[in-house]
Amino acid sequence: MAEVVGQPGERLFLHPDYPPKCSGGSKSCDGKAYLLAGDRVVIGARCGAWTDVQFSGPRSTSWGWVESARLKDLGSANQVSLGHSAPVATAPPGLCEAARDRLNETLLHAQRAALFTPVPLNFQSEEKLPPALQQGIDDQQDTEDFYSTNITNVLIRGVRAKAVVHSPGGSCVPTKFDIWTHDFKKQLYADPNDDPDVREELENYGADTYLVTSNNQNNEIVLYGFTRDLEPAQFCALRLVPRKPQQVIEAANPELCNAVRDGKAEQVPVGEGEPVEIAAEALGSDTYVPGGQWSYTLGPAARVDIYNDGHPMSVAIATGYASSSAGCGSEFHTAWPVVLGKDDMPDRSLKKIEAKDEEAHLIRYQGTIYVETNSAEGSSSYNHDVWKASRNGVTKVCSYLPVRYDIK
Repeated sequence: MAEVVGQPGERLFLHPDYPPKCSGGSKSCDGKAYLLAGDRVVIGARCGAWTDVQFSGPRSTSWGWVESARLKDLGSANQVSLGHSAPVATAPPGLCEAARDRLNETLLHAQRAALFTPVPLNFQSEEKLPPALQQGIDDQQDTEDFYSTNITNVLIRGVRAKAVVHSPGGSCVPTKFDIWTHDFKKQLYADPNDDPDVREELENYGADTYLVTSNNQNNEIVLYGFTRDLEPAQFCALRLVPRKPQQVIEAANPELCNAVRDGKAEQVPVGEGEPVEIAAEALGSDTYVPGGQWSYTLGPAARVDIYNDGHPMSVAIATGYASSSAGCGSEFHTAWPVVLGKDDMPDRSLKKIEAKDEEAHLIRYQGTIYVETNSAEGSSSYNHDVWKASRNGVTKVCSYLPVRYDIK
């Protein structure tokens, strides 16, 4: 083990390759990740004036070559865990359960609310920072047009502390929170987050402050805080898991809704053939997304009484896809049933069936046809609905909550 020495906030860059190897303007040794004075690392190898180290932060592990002169030897690392996950500590009583219950409550009511109470960012604009930390901020502002840094007061385990809030420019660069002692003599937490899919908030629960992170890719919420020794640690992770059976949250026809939930409704089989591309104009669809356009396909048709009025019609599922480079980049999916005319093209004389989501298909229960829509597997949304169509429009008959949060 070794500890990085230097002035508070002074950076020590991690180089991906052994620096003496680099020549001829090679950029392979120019590291972007860095350590700060007080960080502790595990030594892997020493070679001349350079040392290969591993740093385990609260949420990620970094490796690289650093200047040996900036390291103070702390002795054997035999008892140090080299796992790549954040150190996990016992959470304060009731914290994880309160987070789980709060998340499930917001799911039930389709709310997008803070997990606990957001920390008021009453910034201290006149705060004097250590010279090395101020220099790092100035350097960052010189390279990024909209980069800004603010400071706010927080309580960590009842101890006054400072949070330095880094707000880089651009929608794809996440805000970061670094935590320092109130006098800026020691950094308690250096935020390593560079993932645009991870959103972070400082939030209060009880008398303590926690860093709450939410990952849009895996729908995971992680709570980070501090031990009584003011060491950063992961307290709990909560992830969306399938709710079995699904919870019925809206039921105009309880018997139908329970049957669909229990898998007792019949899937309407479609005809043979491959999906074919179709112009947006033929579907009467919106072709615009920020930075891109929709493309559509029409699936094989089935002959069903979609309006349940005794007149079977040819019905296919239209699907749409679009991608956008705006912001951090996004993908969009949509699907809905379409009635076809004699030419096997969408019948534009009929009112569009407005029952759509990322996936859609037809089901039959006790002789009646319904449209079932849901979010695609792996999606960041979690919808599941059943609709009944008529020539005047559609009515939502069932709505489900197919997921729940559980403590990982």
